[in-house]
Amino acid sequence: MSTSRTNFFFIWALIALAIVILGFGPTFFLRPLFGTIDRATGSPQLPVHLIVHGIAMTAWFSIFAAQTYLVKSRNISLHRKLGVAGIVTAALVVISGLVVLIEFIPRGQNVQAITNINVGNTVSFVVFIGMIITGLIYRRTPEIHKRVMLFAAVVNIGPALTSNRMLGESLHILIPDSIPLTMLFKILVVLSLVVFDIRSRSKVHPVSVVGGGILIGSIFLARAIASSSLGTAYYEFLS
Repeated sequence: MSTSRTNFFFIWALIALAIVILGFGPTFFLRPLFGTIDRATGSPQLPVHLIVHGIAMTAWFSIFAAQTYLVKSRNISLHRKLGVAGIVTAALVVISGLVVLIEFIPRGQNVQAITNINVGNTVSFVVFIGMIITGLIYRRTPEIHKRVMLFAAVVNIGPALTSNRMLGESLHILIPDSIPLTMLFKILVVLSLVVFDIRSRSKVHPVSVVGGGILIGSIFLARAIASSSLGTAYYEFLS
């Protein structure tokens, strides 16, 4: 496996981890330094479920970055051992994420805005689970495994890029507010993967096409559900 091929996934893993850290710096990692106050409770303290979810999500992105580095350095044995921790962490991400969705209802004001967020995150979790399972099934097939794991990371990056996060606000100085940063980022990843495939394989890998389609399509699916009666029913269910 050439260095250039492993570098691609390692670089994207580092970018994803950096986005999470920068996006949640003021509200999570550096909360005491920024003096952030919870808008719903008026308290500087985060609820326990948000702390657990934040730790789980950070751990998963950190493991993903470590995994791509281990492949890059050809330490496949440790890569496979660390994979067990990655699966456990992924499960914790989903479980804690569902708790966050349920607890988010009383923390907000705008029903439609809350519905959009909850439906969007739920669809992302479903795609995340699907990618993780696919990656596990094809763990012995690197060409498939590394692509679906990259998609698993990208699908959950949205909250770190929202306009109410530090990174989102900073990027919107250069990018019009009308352009959703999450969609832009996902399209960028998919396009870069297509270019990578063409340069390294002379053709696009089927997983890049299918996975990229799912990644982008999930955004439009979530919007359609959130604006329909299903979105309303889902809000009421979580309430």
